[in-house]
Amino acid sequence: MLKIALKTASKRKLPEAMKKFSFKKGKCANPGGRPKSLAVICRESTDGGRLMVHKMVQILKGEMIICSTSVDKEGNEREHARRPSHKDVIEAAHWLADRAFGKPVEMVMELDSENEHAEIAKELARELARQTAPCPDTKTKVKTPHNQS
Repeated sequence: MLKIALKTASKRKLPEAMKKFSFKKGKCANPGGRPKSLAVICRESTDGGRLMVHKMVQILKGEMIICSTSVDKEGNEREHARRPSHKDVIEAAHWLADRAFGKPVEMVMELDSENEHAEIAKELARELARQTAPCPDTKTKVKTPHNQS
């Protein structure tokens, strides 16, 4: 049996310079309370997330989005807007769908030689490869379910 010897640590005295930073009896260590988390700040500043959803719906619809503001020589504030790109619209659709309907669940199945589904999966992969493989002769078409005639 392994024995471990424990030494009792002798009580060390704090240096004088560190005493002002140590805990004082009867004094609260965190008078401001726990700091707000980023999630709480986001919820409070976006009306519970409604402003974010509204902005993403604007992007999805392709409405003009205010990108920045500037002040002209007369001191008037000008807004600069642009239409969202196709990529922005697709990303907004994904963002909204993930939050409205939940992210799709990925199914992963491990296939090994002992798994009864392994042979079925291998056969399906071979069949798919046969259907999509290019023919060596460019005049001959491969018959697939989409172009069977």
